[in-house]
Amino acid sequence: MSDKELREYVASIAVVVKETALLLQESEKDRKKERKKNEAERKKRNEEFNERLRKEEEARVKDEAERKKRNEEFNERFRKEEEARVKSSEKFEEELRKSREEFNERLRKEEEARVKDEAERKKRNEEFNERLKKEEEARVKDEAERKKRNEEFNERLKKEEEARVKDEAERKKRNEELKERKKNEAERKKRNEEFNERLKKEEEARVKRNEEFEERLKKEEEARVKRNEEFEERLRKEEEERKKRNEEFNERFRKEEEERKKRNEEFNERLKKEEEARVKQNEEFNERFRKEEEARVKQNEEFNERFRKEEEARVKQNEEFYERFRKEEEARVKQNEEFNERFRKEEEERVKQNEEVSVKFKEVSEKIEALSEKIESLWVQIRKTESMMNRFGFNVGSGVEEYFYNTLKSRMSVANIQFEYCERNLKGRNESGEDDEFDIVMKNGTKGVLVECKHRVRKEDVSEMQERKINNFRQSFPVDAKLEMYLALAGISFEPKAEEEAKRAGMILLKQVGERLIEEAENLKVY
Repeated sequence: MSDKELREYVASIAVVVKETALLLQESEKDRKKERKKNEAERKKRNEEFNERLRKEEEARVKDEAERKKRNEEFNERFRKEEEARVKSSEKFEEELRKSREEFNERLRKEEEARVKDEAERKKRNEEFNERLKKEEEARVKDEAERKKRNEEFNERLKKEEEARVKDEAERKKRNEELKERKKNEAERKKRNEEFNERLKKEEEARVKRNEEFEERLKKEEEARVKRNEEFEERLRKEEEERKKRNEEFNERFRKEEEERKKRNEEFNERLKKEEEARVKQNEEFNERFRKEEEARVKQNEEFNERFRKEEEARVKQNEEFYERFRKEEEARVKQNEEFNERFRKEEEERVKQNEEVSVKFKEVSEKIEALSEKIESLWVQIRKTESMMNRFGFNVGSGVEEYFYNTLKSRMSVANIQFEYCERNLKGRNESGEDDEFDIVMKNGTKGVLVECKHRVRKEDVSEMQERKINNFRQSFPVDAKLEMYLALAGISFEPKAEEEAKRAGMILLKQVGERLIEEAENLKVY
């Protein structure tokens, strides 16, 4: 079979397969279209039904919300009235409590004043009793002193009497002696006279002292009596004043007690009236609340009756809707059955067509298998040819690299830069562990050039030199990383875009023209 016949045969098979696929696609497309249409209609009817249900449910919810709102408003009004009533009761209780507190405070102050007056009266009585006690003590003390002076005076009188008795005894003794001693009678007489004279003088002095003492004692007694009378008079006056103050205090306390009793009666009367008014208000409020409660119950009954009627109407509507929906559903089921019957027939036709296509496809498959054997033999021939071409390309590349290496090594200069070393096929490995090979490398102590040799230089080679080759070289040879590196592309021929890109990148172009090597180095760039 020639190539032309093979192509015609393959084209006919492709046409048959394409027609079969188109037929199947059209059948499937029509079936999907019909099914999609029926599904859309059913979905539309369901959406309409759901929309009606939603609206009815919204209306019911709205009515329920209104009823709930009315109940809440009534409860809120009732709550506010209850709060007002409680507030008024609390206000009344607060006023009552304040009145009681004021009354108790007034009673407390009056009691404190009474206690204070009682304490003052008691204090004055204690002071008066203390003063009486002190005066009594002074009187007792004066009496004791007077008694002591009397005792001293009597003691002195006793001593003087004893002295007088003793003198009398001495006088008697002397008289006896005088009697016995007659010789000295004149002297004794003289002494007696002197003694009598002295005794007389002493008696006169004693009498005089007794009179003075009696006079002084009389004066002191009169002064004491006078002081006692003054003290009794002062005591009587103070007692009268105390009695008068007590009477005034008792009178004032009685009046205050009467006023307090009167105020208590007035307060109790006012409290009674306020309590009656509060009870009356409570009764009025309870009556009003009862009436409002009856009205609310009546409203609720009316609302419930209306809601019951609406619910019955809604149930009736739902029954009518469900009946209509049932009929529509029966019609839809009938349509689905018709569609399924039609789809079954179409499916049978499609199966029949598929069987016919399968028969044709089987024939085509047999022809394709025969064609595949021929194509396999053709591929064997193609692989042999490709192997030959690859060997030819490798030999060409090796020859190009050999030419440029020999030429550059003999010159040892590129772009007017003199180099000391020239090496080829340097193998290296970058930091990622990727192996790479560098065709020609020339360098001296400060500069270097990296030369890539190609049979035909393409645009991709330029970007590869810039992005990959120079970086791999620096990573593979860290010792040469500090050199000023230049890039060079060497080739038998150049693509126009590759040449322009290389010049723009500042690379050196090395071309073989006949047996000569031509350099193009414009706008060199250090990499």
